[in-house]
Amino acid sequence: DWDDDVLLRLFETITDPLVAALGSPTDTTTCEGLDADPRNDKCQKAIKQYTALILNIHGGFLGPSCELDLSPFGPGLPTDPAGAADLVAQLIQAGLAGDPRACDLANDIADWINTGSALR
Repeated sequence: DWDDDVLLRLFETITDPLVAALGSPTDTTTCEGLDADPRNDKCQKAIKQYTALILNIHGGFLGPSCELDLSPFGPGLPTDPAGAADLVAQLIQAGLAGDPRACDLANDIADWINTGSALR
């Protein structure tokens, strides 16, 4: 369970700025990032997964010592949560800039981590 004050500080100081930095005009806060609208938009789905990933990392559920296995998505990908989150953010930005496959990959990687499948 999250303490309300802790959660609000997490939103305001960490997740809101990271979500806003993605560059989506409709996603500038944590709450907007968690609401994939429209639901069938690939980048919106990826932003939702990214926002959850950031909350898992900064909320202490996915610590910096966790080792990730992202090998199903290709060689040489980050094995640490922060590096993986940066990769997902870069893919979302590429998707928002017009690369149609980037948001699919971002969504799949973040989902793989959020569901625990990536944990070694």
